Amino acid sequence: MSEALCVALLVSGHPQAFVDLFSLTHGSLASTSTGPASPTSVPQAASLSEETAALLSQELVAAHQAYRTRDYEASYESYQQLAEHFIVHHQLPNAKFFYERCLQVSREHAWTEGQAAAHTNLGMLAEQLGHLQDAEGHYEQHLALASTQQAQEAHGPEWSAAFVNVMKVYQERARTLAEAGDGKASLEALRKWVHAAEQSGDQGALAQAHMQMGLAYQQQGEHSQAVKSLQEYIQLCLHLDHIQAQAQAFCALADCQQLLGNLEGAVQSLQAFLLKSRHHDAQGEAYACCNLGVLYYRQRKYDEALTYFERFFEAARALKDQHVLDVARVNLGTVRAALTFKDYMQARLPL
Repeated sequence: MSEALCVALLVSGHPQAFVDLFSLTHGSLASTSTGPASPTSVPQAASLSEETAALLSQELVAAHQAYRTRDYEASYESYQQLAEHFIVHHQLPNAKFFYERCLQVSREHAWTEGQAAAHTNLGMLAEQLGHLQDAEGHYEQHLALASTQQAQEAHGPEWSAAFVNVMKVYQERARTLAEAGDGKASLEALRKWVHAAEQSGDQGALAQAHMQMGLAYQQQGEHSQAVKSLQEYIQLCLHLDHIQAQAQAFCALADCQQLLGNLEGAVQSLQAFLLKSRHHDAQGEAYACCNLGVLYYRQRKYDEALTYFERFFEAARALKDQHVLDVARVNLGTVRAALTFKDYMQARLPL
């Protein structure tokens, strides 16, 4: 069926429609100067159902005729209908081919609205295909178009939607790069997320981006940078309802401060964590109390250490984790021994 349809399109005087159909059914591209430049993607070789063949014949001819009569919006609409048809039938590479046609038609004629829609559709399609770098590029182009289009007026829904998409893909790129072990590239994606959030004015997104950047810096061993990002997050959260995430940030901040030798800052961060968690995070509470006990013990503040080691022991009992409970018992025994020795030494001191 596809071969006969290709021949029919060519004989009837629609060479560009023939090129598109041939590319679609044979998984290869040809070039012609009778229409918009061919897309860069190679469509998926397909055997056509009767429904798809009929739609292709109709819309490719319509797109070609509209293009020749300079009705570019109609040409765009035909390509878009074909892209949507292939999405419904789960043939995403073919949908990409026709969305790229939409983009080329709108670019040739400086149609900003059409370009923005095509970039958005290509970005979403790239996400579904798992091509996050391509998605990032399309969403950035959409944002640039939306920013230019609305530069002289109040930022509207198109501008806001562009920021939502680009920030979402930066976040996902950062996550996948981190999972792949590319910490440097992951941090670069997070920096882009922070910058986009600052431009958009979305304080919630900005806080979340700083939080993730702080944790990423911590994993990379860049503790000074981690402290800066986590403190930015905590400051932004003064006006946001991110209680549990704030608790996590204080815990990560305390770790970094300890490694940097800022023991007083670490104590303050852990105490802030306990205030924020408010018994909603038993494991985190156990961790914080244990660390506070250790920090006070190292400073020979044994009474304070005892207070937090006792809280650690109670939290460990609630967790019902034998290993954690054993550690809590050892810590309690150690600090009680230190207090007994301190009392013994004080008793022996001359008056």
